[in-house]
Parts: sequence; C-alpha cells; structure tokens
Amino acid sequence: MMLPRRKLLLVVTLFGVGGSLAATVAYAAYVRSSAYRVDVVTELSHKLGLAASIDSIHPLSLNSREFRGVRVMVPDGSTAVFSCDRAVWRDVSVEGRRRYALDLSTGYLLLGTGQWRSSDYQKMLDSGLGHDFSRLRLSEIHMDRMDLEWFHPDFRLTLDGAYGEVLFNEDGTGRATLNSRTLNGVPLDSPVSVSASFTPGSGLTFHEVVLTVPTLPLSVLGLDRLLQSTVTQGTFQGQLVYREPSADGVSRTLEAAGRLEDASLLELTQPLPGGPYNGRVSATLDQVRFVDGRLDELRFQGNLSGVRLGDVIHAIQATQDEGTADLRIHQAEYRNGVIRYLSVSGRADDISAETISGLLGHGTMTGRLQVRINSLIVVDDHIQSADLEVHAVAPPDQPGTIDRDALAAVAKELFGFDLQMVLPKKIEYVELGARLVLERGRLRIHGTHGPDGRTVATIRLFGRDWPVLRAPDRTFEVPDLLALVRDRLEPFDAADLRRWWQEHHQQSQDTQD
Repeated sequence: MMLPRRKLLLVVTLFGVGGSLAATVAYAAYVRSSAYRVDVVTELSHKLGLAASIDSIHPLSLNSREFRGVRVMVPDGSTAVFSCDRAVWRDVSVEGRRRYALDLSTGYLLLGTGQWRSSDYQKMLDSGLGHDFSRLRLSEIHMDRMDLEWFHPDFRLTLDGAYGEVLFNEDGTGRATLNSRTLNGVPLDSPVSVSASFTPGSGLTFHEVVLTVPTLPLSVLGLDRLLQSTVTQGTFQGQLVYREPSADGVSRTLEAAGRLEDASLLELTQPLPGGPYNGRVSATLDQVRFVDGRLDELRFQGNLSGVRLGDVIHAIQATQDEGTADLRIHQAEYRNGVIRYLSVSGRADDISAETISGLLGHGTMTGRLQVRINSLIVVDDHIQSADLEVHAVAPPDQPGTIDRDALAAVAKELFGFDLQMVLPKKIEYVELGARLVLERGRLRIHGTHGPDGRTVATIRLFGRDWPVLRAPDRTFEVPDLLALVRDRLEPFDAADLRRWWQEHHQQSQDTQD
C-alpha cells in the first residue's frame, strides 16, 4: 500500500508544480504580448488625454512589471512630456500595508514650457497628474539619470541626469528631493539640490520649491525674465525658494538668500525704483523677495563699487564725468517701496565741483569734490543722521578757482557778512573743506584745516594764504535731503534746489534780523 500512495503523491506534486509553472508562463506570455501592451497604452493615453506609447512590457515577478521605451507627447506630437527608457512598477510594504513604488531610469520629464499651449498643459494636469495619488497607493518614486525641465513665468529650471526620490504621504501630497550636477545646461563641480513639496490633487501645485546651489555663475539661474535684464556677470551661492499662490490669498513669491559676488548692478537693479544703476556689488543676501514678479523686500550687507552718482542724483548727469562712489552697506532693509533702514559708510570721488556749485545758482568753482561718508543712517525713508567730509581738489594742471558770488553767498549764509566788496571776481582757493554732521534735521558744519582745525575755506590773495571762513557756532535746519536723490522717476530740477537755497537763505536772514 505504501508504494501506490507514494506514486499518487508524486503525481499530485508534479501536476501541482507543473500547473503553477504553466500559469506563471502563461501570465508572463500575456504580459509580454502585444495585446496587453496595446491595452495598457490605450488606458494610459485615455487617462492622460495625451499620446502615449510603450515599446515593450516585461514581467519581473507576479507583483512587478518593467516598461521599456515609455513616451508621452502633447496631442499634436510636437513636444515630449515624459519619456523613460526603463520604468519598473513594483509592490512595497509600508508599515505593514501594501503600497506601490515606481523606479524611473534614463528619461525626461517636462513641467511646462512657453511653446506648449497652456490648455494642453492644464489638460494633462487635470486628467493625468491630477489623479488622486492616495487612491493609486503610490508610496515612492525613485529617479536615476532623469532630465527635468520646469519653465515658469519668473524663471526656468532644468536638471540633467537628476537622481533622487519622491515620497507620498497618506493624503496624496508629496515631497521630492533631487540632485544634479548640471543646472540649466551648465555642468557644475558640485551638485545642486532641489526639494519640492506639492499636491497632485485636481492640478499639480508646487507649494514650495527650494533650490540649493553651490557657487556658480549667476547667469546659470535663469532669472533674466524676473530681473528684466540679461544677466551675464557675478556668482551666487545659496538658496532660491519658490512658493505658489494659495487659496488663502498668498501671492506667488520667489525668495533668495546667500552670497553674491562681483555682480553687475546694471543687470540686477532694473526692478528697483529709479533703476537701473551702474556699478558692481558683492553682498550677503539675507532676504530678497519678489511677489508676483515685483520686488517686495530686500535685506543685505555688502559692498557697492563704482556706483555712478549720476544714476542716483539726476542733476549730476549734466556732465559726462559725474563721479563714482564706493559704499560699504552695513545693513540695508527695503520693504514695500520704503527704505526701512540703511546704514552706510564709504566715499565718493571725482564729482564735478562746477556742476554742483552751478546748481546753487551763485557762481561756480573749478576742480573736483571728494566726499567721505563716515556714517549715513536712513530710517523709514528719512535721513536720521549723517557724518560727511567734503573736500575740493584743484584741477591737476591749473589752480582751483571759485567765483566771488559763490564764496560770498556761503559767507552770507554761515556768518551773515558780505564779502562782495572785498573780494575779486574770481578767487584762487588753497583749500576748501567741511565736515557736515546732520542729526534729526539739524546740520552742524565743522572745519577741516587751519591752526585750530575749524577753517572751512582758505584762499590766496596777493601771494598770501588767507583763512577767510571758519565753521559757525550754530546749527541749521535742513529739509529732507533724501527726497532730492531717492526718486529718479521724476527728473530732478536744479531750479528746485536753487529755490530751496534762496528760501532757506531768506529765512536765515529773517531769523538773524
């Protein structure tokens, strides 16, 4: 009896194994078949509303499949939305629950472009990427050697050969973390990192995209549209953060923080009031924020060099050689169109004395002016305090001169006496200089030379040097000087300055009388 039982058990076992093998082979053959591939392509095209194709499908196990040569195109076939040489769909276990994972290798993903009609893009979002990912039970996507392109109204972002992962939460929201050694077509020594949180929902929404970059050319970031200028100079290291508009009224924002080196002010300051400005900038950016494409906030410390004063003070543009300034920005905060705080030191050189004196309408002087800014503090668009030293330098090939009218007007203003009768029409100056200290609208003038350091002007008459003006022992009330230089949108009129000078001079006369 033993032998027949053993034979029966052997037969049952063989049939059982054979049946399982046969079912597996039959399943594999069906998955590999053209009919199955056509069914999958048809369903994929229908769900996406776009043209899809798959070269072949290969079963890896009962719970995983490999798709080769996957491509998705816009309806007219002109633009590839997605392509992948190898995509593997497989089962995974997440906290004891069955979920799915997708591995993508060597491919391309497009997240919008100006050449792609917005209706096509929205159609894909609503019908394809708009699916509720929680229903798909997709837990994770792994990417290797994937090229990604994201074209946005404010900037563009392309990553070649990106690698990383996308993890989905139970509610279907996701976070992607990707790295690449190529940004916007430029190879880099160190990788860039992209972290993005998003919701597929009824439309692909990037709540936040954070781009962390090593030191790279500023031009690589693709910010030309946002800055309204072609960016070619300077380097940047730090982060760019993009946030989508939200239902609670938050606008589209782009923020930057990091280190900027040797960039062109002309290329970066087009969005600033009165811009653009010439010069160079190296700075630590605490916060730069654009809201709906407009500059909303700027906080930084750094150095500005070669700033052309004619860009800042419109009237100085009367001469081709208007002087430049080198500034140390200790702290600057600009928000909602207002300079909230600004602390500056530095110097300005090679300012035309003839142009500046001509603005006052009381004669002119030759030479150049040098200004040393010991301190300048602006709070809420008003100069709170300033400490400046101004010196006149004679022309290199001839003595410096000043018209009698100009010197007499200063003497009349500061001391109340008239030098018109005792001075020749044109005077040679030996030294002209003053230290100007402004505190809350009150100006005090200090001398810069002479035996006791209180002399403002020394002239040469009859072969001798005469200290004719000394610093006065009183203060002067001055208007908001920042208003004269901050708004370049309304051209500065020299007559305005002359009018203020005359009115202020008359007020001083009335006070003394």
